[in-house]
Amino acid sequence: MLTKKVATLLGFWAISGQNPWAETTSPAIGVQGVASGYLPTVAYGALPDVDDVRISPGGDFVLMIRPVEDARALFVADLRNNRGRVVLRVDPANGFLRGCEWADDHRVVCTVYRYPELSRRKTVPHEGYSRSMRTVVRLVAVDRDGTGRLDLVTKPTRAPRHGALGVDWAYNEKEHRVVAYLGNDDILVSLRRDHALNDSVYRLNVRTNAMERVRSPVAGITEWSADGEGAVRLGMGRYSLPALGETDRANAYATPKAVVVEAGSETTIPIPHLGAPAFVPRVLGYSEDNDRVYLEAIANGGDRIGLWEVDARTLAISRPLVTHPERDVVATPIQGRRCGLVGLGHSELAPQHFTWLDESFGLAMKKAENRIPGNLIGVESMSADCVRVVVAATGDGQSVVYHIYDTETGTARRIGSQFPRLDGRVVSPRPLRYRARDGTMIDAQIILPAVPKAAPPPVVVYPRHGLPGEDAFFDPWTQFLVDRGYAVFRPLVRGSLGRGTRHMLAGFEQHSRVLQDDVGDGIAWLADQGIADGRAVCYMGKGMGGYLALVAAAGGESYASCAAHFAFSTLANDRLNAHATPSLHRHEFIWDWWSRREPRLFRRGNGPWGFIETNEEKQRLASMRSPLHKAKHPGHPILLDTPNHPHRVYSGHSRRYARAMSEAGQLFHTIPDGGPRQSAFLQELASFLDDELRRRE
Repeated sequence: MLTKKVATLLGFWAISGQNPWAETTSPAIGVQGVASGYLPTVAYGALPDVDDVRISPGGDFVLMIRPVEDARALFVADLRNNRGRVVLRVDPANGFLRGCEWADDHRVVCTVYRYPELSRRKTVPHEGYSRSMRTVVRLVAVDRDGTGRLDLVTKPTRAPRHGALGVDWAYNEKEHRVVAYLGNDDILVSLRRDHALNDSVYRLNVRTNAMERVRSPVAGITEWSADGEGAVRLGMGRYSLPALGETDRANAYATPKAVVVEAGSETTIPIPHLGAPAFVPRVLGYSEDNDRVYLEAIANGGDRIGLWEVDARTLAISRPLVTHPERDVVATPIQGRRCGLVGLGHSELAPQHFTWLDESFGLAMKKAENRIPGNLIGVESMSADCVRVVVAATGDGQSVVYHIYDTETGTARRIGSQFPRLDGRVVSPRPLRYRARDGTMIDAQIILPAVPKAAPPPVVVYPRHGLPGEDAFFDPWTQFLVDRGYAVFRPLVRGSLGRGTRHMLAGFEQHSRVLQDDVGDGIAWLADQGIADGRAVCYMGKGMGGYLALVAAAGGESYASCAAHFAFSTLANDRLNAHATPSLHRHEFIWDWWSRREPRLFRRGNGPWGFIETNEEKQRLASMRSPLHKAKHPGHPILLDTPNHPHRVYSGHSRRYARAMSEAGQLFHTIPDGGPRQSAFLQELASFLDDELRRRE
């Protein structure tokens, strides 16, 4: 039998020892106990073994992202003979493979993030538009057998009249975002090619790179969508955005608007009933007859995001689909190319993880839940006819596991687990709620070690680094911590996403005040309840979550014994003026509020948004404590990820701390899911936490 390494060199293998083709014929037997002890660090910091599974339109092939020599690679398997091969790799020194999708049964389109292009810096010398050029998102096409690789849209974004402004940071995928897959090797791609701030839509052939513009840019429109027939129908954005090179103080946050495209004409519609100052509605999909559209929106002046059905021509609300009295409801569309949008997935709305628009498909997924171990948390992909479906499940002590479920035969085939070495030991989070000092109720998660001890465990405060739902069910770093006997505390402090606009706005200008108080009150509550040891507390995080951890740990009542940060986010360093661009989504707002030392945009109490105008306002915002811009050592040991190696700095090392912070700020803010650098950091983190939190034991 060929070894995996030799098979990789030959370009094929039968997918490893996970036995991905095992038939699942009976309901799961619950895990009777969680494995004790912990595994080598690489088990927690490695790349997922299987990720981003997608089934071909015909239902005979699956693609997935798998690790090859410490890099994410595209693997394609034939379901008919259970054989597969690696068809695309990206040099990890230059970037990483984010995800892939089938253009048709033979051709795959992948999104690639290219690191070197982050260093390109061209600025527009006009007030409010000095944003650095960050051209990072690329599309690559390849055949399912690995031949015919083609970099799509190779020409650079055309410089607008005032210079090259750039597009957006990587996770927004504003540059080269696929709007629709049309079949016959054609896709629709949204590009900022004709204007720096507004998107155009092009029809692109994934074999020839031939391009044809089908929708010109419209002022203020930042996201276009296509209906089930591939026709561009709606554009979402804002009214009265400042023109390039100008700053329109009165209208920069004016009413959201939409452009409805019908019969070759465009109609602009104000949609104050579907938007909010910090949120532009997002199109999720269209009904089978294309007469109705499904949106994420803050409707009718409400506080929280919900899911709504609206008329596709007038955008009048037909009915609410899903709303919640305490939290935002965001969704992932579930659709097939011939059967259309069948449902919406909303992972954080437990236990209601799905809303089914097609009742028969919803019944089929209920049957799938009875045959697949764990709890169904996602419908990742499906064949064009919606018969073969890729589903994700977790629970029963397992990480995220992918299966293919056949809705006609009722059979399931296991594809693989994201982290097979952790299966059988995963501890699920417990929700909790505590009262902050001013009476505000704060939601949080606590994850406790599986094997309790007589004394309360030390606690690690671990803020999220991404959007709500990204790690709602399983996070390998959390498992790394609980396996070592630490309680993991994840509070949704004021300013956090997912609990409505008022909760988010309450954190504005408060990154060194309310954030620190809310976390400190949570630690005190855990100690009072005997859940965790309030005398042994460390703060840690990744990316922007790590920046928030450093800020929270610097508070006077933080109870901090130490802090740690991985992959310092450049968002915390030079997140530029989102208020001057039209891409005003909810997650961009909060990062600007936390990160800028002297943000230009501010809010006077509960009044309207405005711009800093007086010296008093400048001084007040400049006084906010920041571990980046005011790098005075807070007094507890800090572990920082720097370009060369993890770096510990102690209270007497203020100059070294400032230098390490400067070096950390040079790292790329895109964070691949695992790899050697993360494993090395976790190895040092294990020793660091033992040194700082275990001394009393």
